[in-house]
Amino acid sequence: MERTITTNTNLIEPPRKQSFRIQVPFTLRFGLIWTIVFAIIGIAIQSIQSSTFVFINFFFSNYFDWFRSFGSFVQTTQYDSAMEVFKIIMSQWYYFFYTGGLISLIWGFVSWLIHLEVVVHNKKAIPAPIFSSKMTSIAEQESIQEHSEKIEEWLEEGLRILSEGNLEEAEMIYTSIKKEYNPFKDPARHNYRRILDFYMEIVSEKRERTERDKSTKKY
Repeated sequence: MERTITTNTNLIEPPRKQSFRIQVPFTLRFGLIWTIVFAIIGIAIQSIQSSTFVFINFFFSNYFDWFRSFGSFVQTTQYDSAMEVFKIIMSQWYYFFYTGGLISLIWGFVSWLIHLEVVVHNKKAIPAPIFSSKMTSIAEQESIQEHSEKIEEWLEEGLRILSEGNLEEAEMIYTSIKKEYNPFKDPARHNYRRILDFYMEIVSEKRERTERDKSTKKY
């Protein structure tokens, strides 16, 4: 069933399962937009100056030439004053901001790889039995599996919504997960840890939003 939100209750039905989805991580979006904007500005300026359309050279030969103007680690370039260095940087100022965007992208990509989590659902797999004095019945195992899948679907949807900056809806999903979660159906505490991580993501987003609001009010 599709995810629906009612005005009278906080209950949210599990979203429709998605077999495949490609999405740019939230931490990379700002850096990507920043880099693209200044790349477009730089290409436009260089194309006007050279009277020909510049594209590949902007990212390679012209970019390396801009770097070479500062010297190298082996042979440094001496400047008479800080103003001279500033003039060199600002002679092609768009490369300065473009480089900042690239650094942001690299940092965000490395951070995304560190926190990357791959989840594979195997519908044919039989849930691991609970270690107890009595073997659980087939019906109980199916109930545990359904409970785990429902929680995982909500968590995936909640993280996606939170990455889009929709804090209020993410909090509603967390409330529904908290009501639905049954610790007796999660003996390995796998979903519990993921729910806790989701909660900490919400708290972190709240804190960042509060700090942004405070800084905005100061100005």
